Amino acid sequence: MLKRAAVVLIVPWVIAPASGHHAGASGEPVTIEGVVTAVRMVNPHAQILVAVSNETGERLEWIVSTAPPAQLRYLGWTSA
Repeated sequence: MLKRAAVVLIVPWVIAPASGHHAGASGEPVTIEGVVTAVRMVNPHAQILVAVSNETGERLEWIVSTAPPAQLRYLGWTSA
């Protein structure tokens, strides 16, 4: 079962490499604060789903694309 925890994600390592082959990636660090609801080990990029609340309290879900699953597994990441 996925453990849910409040987290602060600072993701410049996610965005910077993407700028080489994804249009629109600014390369600027992005900070989001919320609850990780799922980690999807899917190709070509794994995804981290994060539930956040905006200024009005509305719940939004961010999808953070990361490195390929094989690379994350090598670094010790799992989806559990």
